[in-house]
Amino acid sequence: MSTPNELLAALLDEAACSRSALARDIRTLATARGIRDVRCDHVDVGRWLNGMVPRGEKPALIAEALGRRLGRACH
Repeated sequence: MSTPNELLAALLDEAACSRSALARDIRTLATARGIRDVRCDHVDVGRWLNGMVPRGEKPALIAEALGRRLGRACH
C-alpha cells in the first residue's frame, strides 16, 4: 500500500489547482517541449496523490507546472 503524497496535495491546494488543471498543464508543457508520448488526466493526478510515483518526464513536468502556478522557479 502506498503512502499518500501530502506534499503534492498541499502544493495543489496552495496553487488553487484542480487535478484536471494540473493534468492539462502537464500536457501543455509536454507539447511545448515536443514530448509526444505524455498522457495525463485527473485520474493520474489522483493516483499520484494516493502515493503512486510518476515516471519518465512527468516529475519534471509536474514541478514546472506547479512552479509556474506558484510563481516559483524550478531547478
